[in-house]
Amino acid sequence: MKYAFMHGNTGQFSISAQCEAFGVSRSGYYAWRHRQDNPSRRQVEREKLDHLAVRAFAARKGRSGAVGLALWRRRMPNGVMIHSDRGSQYCSRKYKALLAKHDLVCSMSGMGNWYDNVVAGSFFHTLKVELIHGESFATCEVMRWAVFEYIEVDYNRTRKHNANGCISPLAYENKLIA
Repeated sequence: MKYAFMHGNTGQFSISAQCEAFGVSRSGYYAWRHRQDNPSRRQVEREKLDHLAVRAFAARKGRSGAVGLALWRRRMPNGVMIHSDRGSQYCSRKYKALLAKHDLVCSMSGMGNWYDNVVAGSFFHTLKVELIHGESFATCEVMRWAVFEYIEVDYNRTRKHNANGCISPLAYENKLIA
């Protein structure tokens, strides 16, 4: 942020004066400028993938992605609490805007409170053990469909869970709604 501000104000203030004011080095500023003009291979690849993800999300009418799929499947509910860890993707402006757009309540685990996400961690462990380990998927699309089927058919509808009284997540959710 500092470097971008400095770059935008080079006509008004010298780089040396701005570096001194912000407590940054001139070499740091010029390294940043070089990265802006010459993005790394990793940055170029990340931008390509971001563009492809945005196109895929739009092509699927906003029904892909964990939160997007959950909202679509539940007919766009309002006031629902979404719990996450403190990963940077959950602290981003875009994520917060998505929550605000759908009137969702953000809940984050406390710093260092890894046990807030034990249920999610248990799910991913189960997914890996029951579906992923030992399998060879021909394409990413085949793997996506396998994961989708596992979650939507096996895990949510038939698999019993100790955390909710030894009933399936779908049965538990229906019990709460009734």
